[in-house]
Amino acid sequence: IARALAGEGAALLLSGRTAAHLEGTAAEARSLSGQPVIVQAADVADEGQVEQLFARVTSEFGRLDLLVNNAGAFDGAPLDQLSVEAWDKVINTNLRGTFLCTKEVTRFMLDRGIKGKIINIASVNSWIPSSGIGAYCASKGGVLMFTRTAALELGPRGINVNAIAPGPVMWPVSGADEALKAEIVERTALKRLGSPRDVALAALGPGARDLCHRRFRRGDGRRVRSFLVDFLEAPRLLRALPRIRSRRAGAARLRSTDVSGQRRARGGRNRRAPIVGEGRRARL
Repeated sequence: IARALAGEGAALLLSGRTAAHLEGTAAEARSLSGQPVIVQAADVADEGQVEQLFARVTSEFGRLDLLVNNAGAFDGAPLDQLSVEAWDKVINTNLRGTFLCTKEVTRFMLDRGIKGKIINIASVNSWIPSSGIGAYCASKGGVLMFTRTAALELGPRGINVNAIAPGPVMWPVSGADEALKAEIVERTALKRLGSPRDVALAALGPGARDLCHRRFRRGDGRRVRSFLVDFLEAPRLLRALPRIRSRRAGAARLRSTDVSGQRRARGGRNRRAPIVGEGRRARL
């Protein structure tokens, strides 16, 4: 994601628990953007360190337009064997860290009148459970609902909040179990694992290229400003397409029915026929 944003000419501050691990990415980003790229170590689960991180942003740049909450932790174990320490590590990094960074960047942007953007990295495990990774699934489910809540709250104040929910992504942490990898690939739509670049390109939409100004109608008729989830390698979306098309076809038929009869039945007023499944669009 940092490389992709650098390719769009962004100045960056990169943060992780160990600054040395980020130096190579920072050097590459500088060569791509020609802009300053700063590295600072921080644990996003620590409120004090997060505050120091944003103080550094203030001193170095004086402005911040985009936050990507990409810090993540993973610990796999059956629930009866999962330690409290492992649970806390995953929840604190993935969910508490997203909250703390979002809180700080919101204050930063509102104080300066910046109409900025926040991108949270969720997961297909935000809504699809998997055995043996209960803490991870719980944390990413929390990230998704937090994104929805933040989008509803901050959208009217000029801050767009979005989530990217990748499917299986080929990354060193994904491991070397070839049998498991083959099984996962077989369940994907394109019969391949995603790549970090796939996620980065998704981030460019709501991030650098300003394509996130979408609105979804809720079941109660209210419009919610820009909540976006990108499905990478998600066969669930393909399975849903026939249902979506069926609903749309049904809606078109319903709108084209005897409107004059509706007028007579309702005292001559022309009211729009209800759209089938309208309240579900934001959830698909």
